[in-house]
Amino acid sequence: MTHELFKGVFVTVAFFLGAIFVPVVGVLISTLTPLPIIIYYYQYGRKVALQLIAITVLVVTTVVLALRMPSLFIYLMQLLLLGFICGELLTNNFDIPKIIVAACIAALVLNAVTLYMFGREEKGNFVETLEKGIKENFEQSMKQYKDRGITEDQMKWLSESLNTMVPWLARLFPSIIIVATAIIIWLNLILAKQFLYARLRQIPPPLQNLTRWKAPDGLVWIVISAGFGAFLPAHNIKILSYNVLLIMAAVYFFQGLAILGFYFETKKTPKSIRFLVYFFIFFQQILTIAVSIIGFVDVWANFRKLPESDPRDKNL
Repeated sequence: MTHELFKGVFVTVAFFLGAIFVPVVGVLISTLTPLPIIIYYYQYGRKVALQLIAITVLVVTTVVLALRMPSLFIYLMQLLLLGFICGELLTNNFDIPKIIVAACIAALVLNAVTLYMFGREEKGNFVETLEKGIKENFEQSMKQYKDRGITEDQMKWLSESLNTMVPWLARLFPSIIIVATAIIIWLNLILAKQFLYARLRQIPPPLQNLTRWKAPDGLVWIVISAGFGAFLPAHNIKILSYNVLLIMAAVYFFQGLAILGFYFETKKTPKSIRFLVYFFIFFQQILTIAVSIIGFVDVWANFRKLPESDPRDKNL
């Protein structure tokens, strides 16, 4: 068990440190930090998962302090918290939508507390404090990436984009946190499904029949209302509407992915082709939008021809 535990610690630490030592791509690698925690929690229980988290915190904190990058500690704690929540709820057979909602709430609360504490020190309003924090993190990240081989052209593009991006990032911060957390959780749970099957020869009940998931039909009215709100002159309503639309786009994006997965399984599509399709969906904006549209239209089209009373049709 000791060997297995330290193997888990090594993988968890390696995933997280990718954000520091591997430019750009490392940030994506770091989002897999919750994965070993989810797997170990489901396979070995809460005690082993907590041991894994404690040792990981000790190791990563030592590295972060040595590199004088204390801001990454909050990011670490958030990823570890997400892993623990997913492991706890998955073990207790919570549905995937409930796991994602719980994880998003936890991420919002942690970020809100962090911003509140930071804002008290800076004595500024919420948006100004948030803009300053985002800008400082961007600048720190660019400095780190410059030291690790990022090209001058990439540095120039990031610098020119900074002033345009920061105000929008600050105002869309709640929805960005929710969407990013949802995607991170979804990715880790999908991978956990594969690893748990390989290790235990069984799939946790909540991870079965994911391709049949659909959002409640009533959410379409939230999308329509937010769409109207985005065109109103009132600034606060406009910003709120943009946040709601971004969250709803993510909901229907997941529904679109479920539809694709359903047809992949039905047609017995090779895994290599599935991987390529998913890869392009996540890295080509037009394809991401197209998948969200498919999920939205499914409210009326019912592409999978799911019967209304099918108990496997899990609503959010």
